[in-house]
Amino acid sequence: MIELGDTTAPWAPPPRPVPARRVVAFVVAALTAVAALALAADRPGLPAPVFTLPDRVVDARVSEGRLFVTRYESDTPGRFEARTVDGRPLWTRPRAQESERLLFSHAGVVVVVAFGGSASGAPYSVTALDAGSGAELWHRDTAILNGYAGGRFVLRDVGTEDGWRGDQPVHLEAVEARTGRPAWQATLAAGSMLGWPGDGYAIDSIDELTLDGTVQRRDPVSGAVTFRQRLAGFDAEAATDFTIYGGEAVVGRPGSRSADVYDLGTGRLVWQYETALDWGLFACGAARWCTASGAGIRAFDATTGAAAWGIEEYNDVFGLAGDRLVLGSLGNTASKAHRTVIVTVDARTGAVLDRLDDWVGTFGGIGDEFLVSHTDAGQWQGVVGLYNARTGGMRVVGRGAIGPAPQCARSEGTVVCVGNGLTVWRLP
Repeated sequence: MIELGDTTAPWAPPPRPVPARRVVAFVVAALTAVAALALAADRPGLPAPVFTLPDRVVDARVSEGRLFVTRYESDTPGRFEARTVDGRPLWTRPRAQESERLLFSHAGVVVVVAFGGSASGAPYSVTALDAGSGAELWHRDTAILNGYAGGRFVLRDVGTEDGWRGDQPVHLEAVEARTGRPAWQATLAAGSMLGWPGDGYAIDSIDELTLDGTVQRRDPVSGAVTFRQRLAGFDAEAATDFTIYGGEAVVGRPGSRSADVYDLGTGRLVWQYETALDWGLFACGAARWCTASGAGIRAFDATTGAAAWGIEEYNDVFGLAGDRLVLGSLGNTASKAHRTVIVTVDARTGAVLDRLDDWVGTFGGIGDEFLVSHTDAGQWQGVVGLYNARTGGMRVVGRGAIGPAPQCARSEGTVVCVGNGLTVWRLP
């Protein structure tokens, strides 16, 4: 049985009272939905996987109509496999070393990268493969791949030594995905910091912060600078990283996760955040910055830095859908909840809108829908569903050997989960 737990939590400030009639209606609806889902999990005929692998799976993804799997072996670094979505083998390629990773497929090209030493002896490398055959198209040593856009890959040339030395100029280069031919190049001053906003490796822009406090945004396809602003009072000695979200730039400071927040329209410092105990600021809505730690989640007004709300019981953030923040607990000792749970919160007020006990987020979602899982007690079998953070509805994807906390992704009408091996379903 799946219990619907207490929806109260310690808040600052507390949410506005909800009329009793709405509370009763919400609880009845939630109990009905969860009970129906629990019954469905045991009912014969639940959607079966279209393909599974029992073990030795490091990573898997569906891209451009193909399933790409990274496998490990006991006596070798393992191999990369390309398959049809229903599992038919297309090609394999040995991994030269365990640090090699298959990142994505774009424009018919699969990208394999190596960190900390490639087969050629370089500290970093990028290899492009034909997605259909696995044949090598081109290779670059001393390069890191940061993203793709418009049929081009954006690389950072890190030289033959340590690619992260702050006293070296930063060399950026965009290349044609299939040929590796250069499309544009740019050299930034030594110590410049970079950001890569977008959806994973599909980047929308290249954000740059130089040591003189100049922020600029660059188009990743053309290389053209589309925005420039100077940050007033910027101190290069007190800057470690930066992020742009909406109309603000957050600049991290060393020694802790403290940060300066600037208005990009004026370049003015609007507020400062001081802490040494959490994991830094992250955007959690159109008008909110949040921070997470062992003490829970705290939200701040993005414009003024004033405390907006806080919750102590949960510290895992599974995703954001507009003004709906999906968070919860993986059931480990890092959270006060000490059990798996999913909670949907209004990012503006901190009010709890929905709760699913004994379910866990898989860190995969598109739009308002998030992939979640529920594993049978003491078993490796479980159910994967698509949870709608706005309506509270659930679509069951299927049942399989997913393990207690699988990593799942939704792409091209499929759901892929890596936990106890690999499980692939087609969306209902």
